[in-house]
Amino acid sequence: MKRFFYTLHAWGGILLSALFLMWFVSGIVMIYHGYPRWTDAEALRYSPPIDHSKLPSPDSLAHLLNKYSVDTTTHYSLQLESNLMGETFFRVTTPEKEASIRIEGDTLSTPNVNYGYLQTLASRWQSDILRVDTLHAVDQWTPFSRLKEDLPFYRIILNDGEVGRWLYVSSRTGRILSESTSEERLWAYFGAIPHWIYPTILRQDADLWKQVVIVLSGLGSIMVLAGCYAGIDRYVSTRKQRNKRTWQTPYKKSLYRWHHILGTVSGLFIFAWVFSGMMSVVDIPEWLSGVPKDKPRITLNGTPPPPHTWTEDYRNILHRFPEAKRITWDSFADSPLMRMEGEDTAIVWDVREKAPLNLSMETVVSVAQKAYKMSPATTTELTEYDSYYIDRRRKLSLPVYRLVFDDDYDTALYVNPATAEVRTVDRRSRLSMWTYKKLHTMAFSFLVQSPTVWTIVMWILLLAGTVVSLTGLILGIKFVQRKWKRFHS
Repeated sequence: MKRFFYTLHAWGGILLSALFLMWFVSGIVMIYHGYPRWTDAEALRYSPPIDHSKLPSPDSLAHLLNKYSVDTTTHYSLQLESNLMGETFFRVTTPEKEASIRIEGDTLSTPNVNYGYLQTLASRWQSDILRVDTLHAVDQWTPFSRLKEDLPFYRIILNDGEVGRWLYVSSRTGRILSESTSEERLWAYFGAIPHWIYPTILRQDADLWKQVVIVLSGLGSIMVLAGCYAGIDRYVSTRKQRNKRTWQTPYKKSLYRWHHILGTVSGLFIFAWVFSGMMSVVDIPEWLSGVPKDKPRITLNGTPPPPHTWTEDYRNILHRFPEAKRITWDSFADSPLMRMEGEDTAIVWDVREKAPLNLSMETVVSVAQKAYKMSPATTTELTEYDSYYIDRRRKLSLPVYRLVFDDDYDTALYVNPATAEVRTVDRRSRLSMWTYKKLHTMAFSFLVQSPTVWTIVMWILLLAGTVVSLTGLILGIKFVQRKWKRFHS
């Protein structure tokens, strides 16, 4: 059995050391640089504010919703936004359909994506167009299978000098699919692309990509465990043979010594890191979490009362936030809310209170009791992240109310009193966080609270993995060379 583990680690290392080295080096890069994406925040940044002069009255809006058969007594969502072209329109979503409606009452038609349209988009970056390429297949910056329905793409290369900005625009809908600069693309080649195994030919098939990630990281996890066994066994055997009380590596050559010492010391971290990478694409099975996938979804947000039923004209509310670029009608239980988002700021307006939203703990508990048909076991106001409400980039707002229920799924709710946003955590999501985020990105509250400490810890761990992988790769090459010479001799 001992020989089996040694052989498994040796040949597994020969086959996978280069892959591990790529993962660890690219992991260091990803601390600072991710994969270029066109985000919702960027869409808000480059869109103009909503033109208040064109907004319909509440009665006209009611007529508009009725015209498009939107039943406001059932679940629906309503947004008002300004897009990159300066068009203001309503987006209505029901369980049966989604419609984009111009404020004049006409259905928002697919834009005529011609050169003039592309020039208007380019002008949002105070630039003109250097070149337009028509792509009939996904490429490295649009490798996702879901985007194939938008083909062909227009790749707009802006005339902005060293910035080197590229925009990918759907020829069907005119929407931006991807945006990146030359610097972002360069770092992606050293970070996200090798780390996530993102070659275009593989990533465009989502199922195949997942299987490749699972197989490679699964085999890597087994190889690392075999290495942990071999490393510890070497120490134990040496200790017994030399009859010493101290732990010493038996290897004299520096490559072997570094690989043995660092591999044994950091072996569990390397295993956890590779295994958690696999778990990033694996669904936690029901038999392990005890939470069925079809678990009934319970929400604290009700159906928003339509704006024409309010006592105050929504346009008057909007005047208090003239820089708004998107409006979302929402509710908390039966209280109507108006969520107004700008480039860098957002506010949720409590229509009944005629003031910015500020939910009390008593209100949240009362609503949660009705929704879950039980009282929470504990209630806490969090001013710092806990183990499951946590984000390294601090994108999750504080303070929040935490409500923990003694139900079949160990449910906990995190409710933001200023936005009414609710995050639900149950046994499956906790297990998923442990098997991925906590092991892979060290998402522990004591580290996240201090970004400098987190960065130092990640650098130490990733450098240890890099050295172990590099020495393993060199030793593997030397091993193959020796075998090759013996074979030919």
